[in-house]
Order: sequence, then C-alpha cells, then structure tokens
Amino acid sequence: MTKHPIVRNRRTAILAAGGLAVALLLGVRVRSGLAHAGAEYEHDGPGFSVRDFRGSYGMLETGKAEGLDFIEVAVIHADGAGHATIEAVETIGAQVQQKDALTCTYTVRGNGLGEIFCKVDESGEEADGDFVLVEGGREAKIITKPNPHGWTTAIARRQ
Repeated sequence: MTKHPIVRNRRTAILAAGGLAVALLLGVRVRSGLAHAGAEYEHDGPGFSVRDFRGSYGMLETGKAEGLDFIEVAVIHADGAGHATIEAVETIGAQVQQKDALTCTYTVRGNGLGEIFCKVDESGEEADGDFVLVEGGREAKIITKPNPHGWTTAIARRQ
C-alpha cells in the first residue's frame, strides 16, 4: 500500500469519512480502486451493525495537513447499508474551499467500531479512517489512518 502525498492537490487532502468521514475527510492511504470486502456484511455480533450508521450527520473535523491547520464542516449521508456520501467545506491554512461530494463505503462491527473508505478522485485513490459509533449510532467519533502528511479527528452527529 502506497501513501498518498495528501496536500499536493488540496482537493484530495484529507477526508472524512471521513472523515466520517465518517469520513470523513480522513487521513489518506491510497488503494487501488477496487471495492473493499466487508462492506456487504450487516452484523458482526450483538450490538451494532451498518444499519446503525444511517441518515444525515453534521460533522466538524480538525487537524493538521502538511503542518497547516485544517478544519472542515461536512454533511455525511449514510444509507444504513454500507454506502455514504460526504459534502464538505474545508480550510487549510488560510484557504477555504468547497469540496466535491465523495462517494464512500463503510463497515461496522458489533462493538460499534468501523472503517470508512472514500473515493477521492477518478484515479481510484481513496481516503480512509476509523470510527466508533456511540449513543446507538446517533454520533460517530472519527480518526484518520496514520499519515506522515497530516491527521484529523472528527465528531459527526445525526441531524
């Protein structure tokens, strides 16, 4: 797996899932544009499932990108079946920009931990992160995958 130089093109900077973001946009690990196994399962035991992450979530994400302050507000639309879109406005340093909507897939384990994978652009690159659902899925706490170019944390709450 190759690391993506996240801020050379600020549009592909940070997701978020994730970050969700939930993704958010979350720190970046590049993968080929293949679908991720696991998004199709619904339950990994008692407790949570992908169905618990559904609806629209308002998200605030903060962190660093190439040494600059990063902040983003976003709306995550999760379908409860492992698919989501993220619309966001971000500021990196002093530059504010609206981002194109990202298409994402996500998984949720029975204990509420999950991962989100978002398509950054047509090249097949993805940004991904980890999250935990709390309050019965009404809120997601999100972190980026480790990345030498930046990191973010986010909280997304069902609207």
